[in-house]
Amino acid sequence: MIAGERRWRAVKSLGWTTIPAIVRVMNDAQTASAALIENLQREGLTPIEEAVAYQQLLQLHGLTQESLAQRLGKGQSTIANKLRLLNLPEAVQQGLLARKITERHARALLALPSEELQVKLYEECVERGWNVKQMEERVKSLLVKMQSGEKPRPRRRGLSRDVRLAVNTIRQSLEMIQQSGLVVDCKENDDEDYYEFVIRVPKKS
Repeated sequence: MIAGERRWRAVKSLGWTTIPAIVRVMNDAQTASAALIENLQREGLTPIEEAVAYQQLLQLHGLTQESLAQRLGKGQSTIANKLRLLNLPEAVQQGLLARKITERHARALLALPSEELQVKLYEECVERGWNVKQMEERVKSLLVKMQSGEKPRPRRRGLSRDVRLAVNTIRQSLEMIQQSGLVVDCKENDDEDYYEFVIRVPKKS
């Protein structure tokens, strides 16, 4: 059976003796391709799982990204963006698989020029609970410093559990306020001795 095993198990549990099915003769490459495409229809796939499946389909059939996108009914940019994730270090890919970060977090890291920096910021992101905007701003800030010739500061000691809880609570509260429709300006500063929030709440909506 190439595809539909879960449906087959479901009808067996219902006691059905016959089911509608499509019988085809396929070679190994066609069988592998059909199984991969079936797997891509599953809900809840991580971006890395999707990227690996796309890569395998490209290799099986010698396709271009554009032709694969046409076969799957997806945009070429979607395929390209997923495949770029496979250029990230193994640690970051494992973080995506474990859903510690989102695809947008990972794509922000691709702008960094070295795997060492990518892993460093990934670990900081997980440790500090950055949202996507915070990750993008951190990457942008680091790139600006590198272009100006300024050496990045050494990584500070991680926040304690209580401090991390307090910081995340403040961030969640701000997100709830913004979801209510109020525009709040917030800047964060990670200093050597303290973590600072500067919050501006407009008096007029």
